[in-house]
Amino acid sequence: MALCLFLCCLILFFLFPRSVTLTPVSVLSVMVYFTPDTVEMEVKNLINITNDNFSPVQIVEFNVQGLVSDIVVGKTKISNMTGLKSRSQRSYTIQIDLPITDKGLNSYCKSNSIKIHTLFLELQMTMNISYLAHTEQVSLNTFEYIDCGTNSTIPHPVR
Repeated sequence: MALCLFLCCLILFFLFPRSVTLTPVSVLSVMVYFTPDTVEMEVKNLINITNDNFSPVQIVEFNVQGLVSDIVVGKTKISNMTGLKSRSQRSYTIQIDLPITDKGLNSYCKSNSIKIHTLFLELQMTMNISYLAHTEQVSLNTFEYIDCGTNSTIPHPVR
C-alpha cells in the first residue's frame, strides 16, 4: 500500500505541469531603410524560452506584433519552431519588420534637425506550446526604445 502511494506521488510529481516562460533579453539591432513614402525598420530581438517541465515541449506557433503609438506596424509569425528538452532553456533571435507609413512619424524619423529619433516600441509576443497532450498559450508584452533615424542602435538589455 505504501509503495503504491509512493509511486503515485512520484508520477504526479514528474508529470504535473510546470511553467514555460518567455523572457526578452536584448535588442540586437535595428536596421533603418528610408524610402520616399516610408521608413522601413528591421528589429532583431533575443529572447529566452525556459522549460521547467520534466517532459519535452513543442513550440507550435510564435507570434510577434509591433506597435508604435498603439498602432500595429508589423507582425511576424513563426510556425514549427524546434522543441525544448525537459528542464532546459534556449535562446532565439526574432526579427520583425516595421514599415512606418504614418506621415507624422515618417517626417519625425527623417528630420535632420533632430539628432536622436527615439520611438517607443511595444512588442506583443504569444507562443503556443504543446506537451503531454496539453496545449497552452504563453504571452508577453515588452517595451523598447529604438532609434528610427539611423542604424545606430547597439545591443542593449530590454527592461
